[in-house]
Amino acid sequence: MALSIRLLITSSILISQIGWTDYALENFCPVENPMSFQQKRHILRDHNFYRSHIAQGVGIHPEPNKLPGGSNIYRLKWNCRLERLASAAVRGCLPEPTANQLYGQNYAFLKDLSSAGFESLFDTARDTWISSWCIDSTVINNNAVVFNGKAQAQSFANIIRGNTTSVGCSQKQCGQFMAVACLYNSANIENGTTIYELGEQCKNDSDCSAHENSNCDEQGLCVVQQESQEVEDGYSFYSGNKHSSRRLIRITSEKRIVKKLNELKSNKMCSVNTTMADELRSMVLRLHNYRRSSLAKGLVKRIHGNPLPSATNIMKLKYNCALEELAHTRAAQCLLTGNYSEEENGENTASIHQEDAVTFAGAIRWVT
Repeated sequence: MALSIRLLITSSILISQIGWTDYALENFCPVENPMSFQQKRHILRDHNFYRSHIAQGVGIHPEPNKLPGGSNIYRLKWNCRLERLASAAVRGCLPEPTANQLYGQNYAFLKDLSSAGFESLFDTARDTWISSWCIDSTVINNNAVVFNGKAQAQSFANIIRGNTTSVGCSQKQCGQFMAVACLYNSANIENGTTIYELGEQCKNDSDCSAHENSNCDEQGLCVVQQESQEVEDGYSFYSGNKHSSRRLIRITSEKRIVKKLNELKSNKMCSVNTTMADELRSMVLRLHNYRRSSLAKGLVKRIHGNPLPSATNIMKLKYNCALEELAHTRAAQCLLTGNYSEEENGENTASIHQEDAVTFAGAIRWVT
C-alpha cells in the first residue's frame, strides 16, 4: 500500500527545513496515554502566557494579589520523561496525588466532566491551580518573590517558578472522574524557596543568567538553547508569534544553520525528488503508521472520550516516490481543491499558517 501526502503552506517559511532542534523531534512520547501535538501546544501556550505576564509585570491576579515583575523567567519546553511520570500519576484517577520528591507536581481530581474535551478539562484544572493564589502566599524582599509555604498556593507557584525549564502533563478518564497532572523539572516549591527574581523582563541574551547558553525571546522570557538530556528526551513547541522565524535567525549562528541543513540533506529514499529530505519522509511515515496502529489496537477515542472499536487488516504503509512527485506537483499549485482526476489515489489536503508551524516538520505534525 502506498502513501501520498501533500502540504500546502499559506505563506512562505523563512527557513524551510531549519528549526528548533527540539521542535522537529518526530515521535510521540512513549507513554501509556500519549498527549497529542495540539494538547501539548495548548498546555505550553497557557504556561508560558502566565510566565511572560510575570516577566512583563502584567497583573495576572487583581489587586491586592498582583505580583511584581520578574527577571530570569524561562520559557517552558515539553519533556517526555515528565509526561511519562504525569501519565503514571493520573493512572487510576486517585482523589489525592502520589507524593513526588524529585519534581514539582500539580494535580487535579475532577468530577462529572466525562463529556468535556481535553482543552476544557485542562483549563478547569489550570483554573483550580491559579484561583487559590493570594498575595499572603509570598514574602517579597529586595531581590525575589519567596514562597511562604501555603499549600493552596503551591500549584500556581510551580507554574510561574522562574528557573523551571520543562513540563510534562497527562490526563485520564475513569468513569465519571477525571485526573490531570503536570510535572516540572524543579522540585515542589517549599517554604523559603525563591519563586522568581524581582526585576524586568529580559531584553538581551545577557539578561538570562540562571542557565548557561540561554537567549532572550520577544516575550521577555529566557530560553535554554543547549541540547541536554532534557531536550533529547522531550519536545519544544513554540507558542508562536509573527516574529518567531526572524527570532530564530537572530539567535542561531550561521554555523549552526549550515549544520542543520547538512543534517537534512539525506535523500536516498527518493533521490530523483529534491524537494524533500529523508528525515521528513520518515517522519510522515511514522506518524501515519502510529495512528493506524492506534486504531488497530482500539486506542483512538471519539470526541466524547469513548474509544473506536479495534480493527483488523489495517495495512502498514510504505513510502512511494511516484506519489511524492505527484503530491509535490499538486502542492505547488497551493490549491485546496482542484482538477484532481487520479481517482485511484486518495488525497489529503491541508493549509497551515506559518505562525502555527514554522518548519515543514511542524506542518507535517499539524496535518498528520
